[in-house]
Amino acid sequence: MEFSRTTSMHCRSAQELGSLQIEYELTLKQTGAASATAQELDNQVREMERMSRAVMRLWAGLRRE
Repeated sequence: MEFSRTTSMHCRSAQELGSLQIEYELTLKQTGAASATAQELDNQVREMERMSRAVMRLWAGLRRE
């Protein structure tokens, strides 16, 4: 009887470990996607800042003329 209970506990533990592994892998994927999104947003902000500076230089040049 003890062997059966121990085996049952091991099977349950293996299932829980499997579930945790799946959850961990999903978390890694979500973290990677969020990181990529954050990097893309950072790139977009930098590009908008660059464009804004270019427009300001153009505007300053037009005012001098």
